[in-house]
Amino acid sequence: MISCDHCNKWFHGVCIGMSAKEGDFLDLYYCKECTVTTGKKSRQRLPCANTLTQCQNPARASTKGNSRSKYCSEECGMRVARMRLERAQQAYESDHSNTTTTSLEQTLKGMFQARHQDGKSQLNIDSNQWDMSRLAEMKQERTKARAIVKFVDIQAEFLKHVLESQEENDPKICGYDSRLSWQSNVWDAIKHISREGKDIKVELSKEAEMEDVDIHEFTLCNKMGKCQKHEHWRELRQSELEIERKKQIDILSSLDRKRKLIKSRISDRLKAPEGWSFLDNGTICHD
Repeated sequence: MISCDHCNKWFHGVCIGMSAKEGDFLDLYYCKECTVTTGKKSRQRLPCANTLTQCQNPARASTKGNSRSKYCSEECGMRVARMRLERAQQAYESDHSNTTTTSLEQTLKGMFQARHQDGKSQLNIDSNQWDMSRLAEMKQERTKARAIVKFVDIQAEFLKHVLESQEENDPKICGYDSRLSWQSNVWDAIKHISREGKDIKVELSKEAEMEDVDIHEFTLCNKMGKCQKHEHWRELRQSELEIERKKQIDILSSLDRKRKLIKSRISDRLKAPEGWSFLDNGTICHD
């Protein structure tokens, strides 16, 4: 049975004068009525491009699906690739026995360059474009991770001064400094932190505007002994900063490794094909 691609009515192949083999090659079918009303005509698929074994099946390329392969199946396409490689091997062995300068690598290189005048397969072009896009994304990720490391380091430096100041003044009190609860916009604006005696001085960058926050106003918790409100604040704060810093450093290390790997891949593709290396982890495109 064959369905019209416009009215969706079904027809027997015999009734419309179409054999089973012709039906296999059918890509789009319009019945007589729809051909007249739409002006569209039925369309046939091209035969499989495997001429080495004289394949008689239709290619998978179709306007109805996503496949663009000019072969009837993956097996057929791989069969062609293997036969071409075998022929290239034979050509190499024949030329090598005559002490000619043609190598198997050069033969294969010419075979893969035939489709693209610049010597790069569409697969490599697409892969390079994807890798370049990924490098741009990774650059933004590195910038973000570095900003967070800087953010954490500023807080860690401030915490260090708070702990040192408390140890010198009165280590028995809670000593929680309300400035440790500043919002991120304040920490981002801090340019420098220093100590002058008992006081901790904070210098903001010139372009920072803290209209809603007075950095000079703060409180210290003077509760003696155990403070339920700020219990274990020193250990917790130090642990939080250490964990976050390690997390971002690990992210930067991972991004650096991936960046080197991607650049190496791009470099290999730009050099390829040179020797057998251009076939490593490669894919032969049969479209």
